[in-house]
Amino acid sequence: MQAGPDPSIDTPVLIAGGGPVGLWLAQVLSWYGQRSMLIEERADTTEFPKMDVTNGRSMELFRLAGLAGPVRALGCPDENNHDVVFMTAFTGQEVARVPYAPPAEQRRRFRDINDGAQPLEPNLRLSQVLLEPFLKAKADADPNIDVRFGWALTGFAEDAGGVTATIAESVGGAEEAVRCLYLAGCDGASSVTRKGLGIGLSGDAAVRQAHQIHFRSTALDVIQHLGQAWHYYNGEKGTVIAQDDKEIWTYQYILWPGMAEEDVDVDAVLRDLAGRDFDYEVILRSTWTARALIADGYAIPSGRVFLAGDAAHQYVPTGGYGMNTGVGDAFDLGWKLGATLAGWGGPGLLASYDAERRPVGIRNRERSLFHALNSAQWRKMCGPEYRQPGPAGDAHRAEVGRAMVNLHGAENESLGIEFGYRYASPIIAADDAPPADSDPVRYIPTSQPGARAPSFYLDDGTALFDHFGRGFTLLRLGSNPPAGDELAAAAGAAGVPLEVFHAPDNRVRAVYERDLVLVRPDGHVAWRGDAPPDDAAALIDLVRGGASG
Repeated sequence: MQAGPDPSIDTPVLIAGGGPVGLWLAQVLSWYGQRSMLIEERADTTEFPKMDVTNGRSMELFRLAGLAGPVRALGCPDENNHDVVFMTAFTGQEVARVPYAPPAEQRRRFRDINDGAQPLEPNLRLSQVLLEPFLKAKADADPNIDVRFGWALTGFAEDAGGVTATIAESVGGAEEAVRCLYLAGCDGASSVTRKGLGIGLSGDAAVRQAHQIHFRSTALDVIQHLGQAWHYYNGEKGTVIAQDDKEIWTYQYILWPGMAEEDVDVDAVLRDLAGRDFDYEVILRSTWTARALIADGYAIPSGRVFLAGDAAHQYVPTGGYGMNTGVGDAFDLGWKLGATLAGWGGPGLLASYDAERRPVGIRNRERSLFHALNSAQWRKMCGPEYRQPGPAGDAHRAEVGRAMVNLHGAENESLGIEFGYRYASPIIAADDAPPADSDPVRYIPTSQPGARAPSFYLDDGTALFDHFGRGFTLLRLGSNPPAGDELAAAAGAAGVPLEVFHAPDNRVRAVYERDLVLVRPDGHVAWRGDAPPDDAAALIDLVRGGASG
């Protein structure tokens, strides 16, 4: 007879940190029917424009939980391009342009090409200033989530039966003890959770320092003088991010050694950026430090306390990997916590979190540094001739423009980084096939265990991805695949949710290369074969993190 719930437990999961990663984790848990308490030291969501792109992989994960449509509605219109423009000033000369099609056009292209190498969801231009309030409103309305903004984690102690955390009101200092089964530290760069675990950080804590001016202006005749775009690079200085293509903009530029925030003349900086006077209102300004750090572990062996988002990794913003990597962390941790709390996740399931997500974190940190070094190369070329009129200036700008395009392109085109990561862990049933090709820029579709299942539109017009569920999905591919009854029966006997889906489309079978493919709740392949496994029960036990996993 199964024991009832422990009456001393206040919440199954305590989430420290109410940024996008913590808020998303709470909603993933709720999607699995699990309760959580979310605490956040701030009184409200962020006012700082920390992020300006939600990449296609994050949008796929949002789509799994039914949030892709509402999230996309928050961002820039689907019909607006994602161009990157290099310029001398808004009203100056265009030096180079890297065109990126609008999401609506990209979506049509993905459907038309339909070769498994395309994302299902295009990137979304969306500021964290808008995403956080949306996620918080969803959490506030969710009966499974106890949201407490204005409360901070101050300490915790772990034991065999759970975690006892101390939380305190940010204003007033009232303290409470919260008893939980699991603690998720999504509490940012200065994470109390990480420090409490005694986990250090490795890497560069001060890659560079930057200043940003977040401003409002409807002077589109000035700002969009060179046309609508996503990023405008003032070659010698910094980057303007078009937050909504209408009135909200952010100018970020490096503070070189010897410069300080108080040295910045905002009016002079914005006039120089525009190439003339124009009307604007400064919303806020701040200085921030770009870091390239990774936690030495995302958990400790006891397995009740975990790190995600900036608590686990901090990146130079080039490439937009910070929050997007955190979205992946939260979904991986969320489905594993959900499965464990529901009883079908085995003892090794949560232990796989560090093994799967930390290598992704390291890979993305290195790629963000690669982009930053490329950016530094073309910026160094912007010498005194960059704004000079005449033939000498034209020749210099043409040379710099070629370098800008060649060096910058991968920053917004690294689909292999965003979609091509593969998990290698004890809950992945690796096969004997040689490692599939991998490229940081180009996504190469593969059904090799650990990889993201390639995206296709089926003959009936539906997206294959939309047939994946909260549990495992057994894909039967091609015209006459095995029934897969053995796996379905083994999953049923172990209480593991599994749905069987037949996709007879030959082009899908050709890319997947196997008749049977077992897909996890996060859309990654757990196992594949042309015939049922010799021991279906052992395979199910492995992929759920059971005794054999």
